[in-house]
Amino acid sequence: MGFASADDRARIWDGAGPPTLLEGHRGEVNAITFVDGGRRALTASDDATLRLWDVASGAPLWRRDEAEAADSSAQTFSAVLDGRRWSGAEDGAVTRDDGALRLPNTETVPVTLVAEGPGGTLVVGFANGVVGLWDVERLERLRGARLHGAVVAATRDVDDLHVFSELGDRLALHTPALSGGRCRALQLLWEESALVWAAGRLQLRAPPAHHPCR
Repeated sequence: MGFASADDRARIWDGAGPPTLLEGHRGEVNAITFVDGGRRALTASDDATLRLWDVASGAPLWRRDEAEAADSSAQTFSAVLDGRRWSGAEDGAVTRDDGALRLPNTETVPVTLVAEGPGGTLVVGFANGVVGLWDVERLERLRGARLHGAVVAATRDVDDLHVFSELGDRLALHTPALSGGRCRALQLLWEESALVWAAGRLQLRAPPAHHPCR
């Protein structure tokens, strides 16, 4: 169990023995949640920081503060998929390093997160809280949602992708179909919505003839 506290510390307690203290915040801790199957804890505080901790040891692993969030529009965020780097920019663009592929623009605000998702997908988050899960082969957004603040972190456990904002709120995208590799994931998604309305009529949704997962 995790407990936020007004004494600038958070506590983790397993029901036996003394609690593990998470120390480092300089303001009241107002939220705590567990990620990575319970191995990590994420806390948010009045000191305007978001911090990630190792649950077993209580050691700090990562932090994000308000000043970094304010400067995020000048930064580039990237992730590597299949040996190719995908990068986000302040105009909302997400492109592959060879310039051959670019995700369709859905937002015009700075990209604040680009990370590898389950099944070889790409997680893209924006300063306005919008987050999307993308199939980079088809340049198609598979899932989408919105948080209250800029998207700053993403972690995975067995069946869920957890995404966090700078304000400490989070969402979980349930993605069990994506745990068996990219091709299996895409095949399941195609099966789930085999018919789509396009060009004024119902059409069978299927991968292109040249798609490697066909």
